[in-house]
Amino acid sequence: MKVTVIGASLDTVGAHVARQALELGHTVTVLARDPARLRLGSDGTASGAAATGLTGLTVVTGSVTVAADVAAALSADTQVVVNAVGGRGGDSGSPGAATVASDSSLVLVPAIKERCPGARLITVTSMGCGDSLSTGGWVVWGLVKTVLARPIADKDKQEATVVAASDWLDWVTVRPSGLTDGPKTGKYKTGAVPGSQISRSDVADFVVKCFQGDEWKHKSPSVTY
Repeated sequence: MKVTVIGASLDTVGAHVARQALELGHTVTVLARDPARLRLGSDGTASGAAATGLTGLTVVTGSVTVAADVAAALSADTQVVVNAVGGRGGDSGSPGAATVASDSSLVLVPAIKERCPGARLITVTSMGCGDSLSTGGWVVWGLVKTVLARPIADKDKQEATVVAASDWLDWVTVRPSGLTDGPKTGKYKTGAVPGSQISRSDVADFVVKCFQGDEWKHKSPSVTY
């Protein structure tokens, strides 16, 4: 499949998604403000010019909040778009970082409608967004009401922008619990489930599984151990 990943710098969920998609033989386009911050080789070390030489990978330099840059990362035959901005300092180190998640979707959704309206949009937000606040458990509730209040509010707005386009947009929203650097296990819970941690690699595993199929279409599953 032809996949575009936004927010794939350093060791973010988006980086793991791009890496796993490439390993499975998908064609991947990555939008990055600074290609030197990409770590997309199978060992997690390939960056900059080395990353652009990976088989099946195209790197587009640009910002997630600039319409022309986002459009350049999409094409008429793009089948899946993954928006994973806002993780571990990847592409969120801009002046508007506090609202980068919602800002990115305000740009991305219209761009998909114009460039590839049949593509599936998979947005990575967080457990604690929307109705998952009531199912994520007391730890998630406590964090959302305190230290994570601002980023969750931003991701809630991001989700709302996506849902508002449901009349034409094929979308899935993935809500991981607390992110860790653990390995990919392939063993995790999905749906309206409580939990506190999951590795970025396992979140990416679930995102890649959502490339196809209708099980999670127009749904917002949590993913956690």
